Amino acid sequence: MHVFVYGSLRKGMHNYERYGLDNCEYLGNATVDNLQLYDFGEFPAAIADTEATDLAGEIYKINKRRLAELDILENYPHGYDRIQLDFGAMRPWIYFMIGRVGKGVPKIEGNDWCKYVLEEKRYNLLPLYL
Repeated sequence: MHVFVYGSLRKGMHNYERYGLDNCEYLGNATVDNLQLYDFGEFPAAIADTEATDLAGEIYKINKRRLAELDILENYPHGYDRIQLDFGAMRPWIYFMIGRVGKGVPKIEGNDWCKYVLEEKRYNLLPLYL
């Protein structure tokens, strides 16, 4: 099975090694439409938005145990839901926030968490070794 990650689980972000994606097979970068990123402080959240394009992320091959660990991180199915994307032969899972965004939560222009963290100098969200 596969997972599409777009935030703190991406390579170089603070949950990448903590949740073992460094030990999973990296399959490449990808983008997804119809999901918009918002800044919730230490993590982003993807929210359904039919006008959103090019949510940047990475795809990893994972096992059932890793998916169960990610379910806990993402508070699935209470805080986040997950669906399978259709990339032809590959159908990676993706997590997205249930509900609406409250007032004052910043929209991440460019739909790329890693780029946003660096541009906003949010270095506390990066591992110490970077």
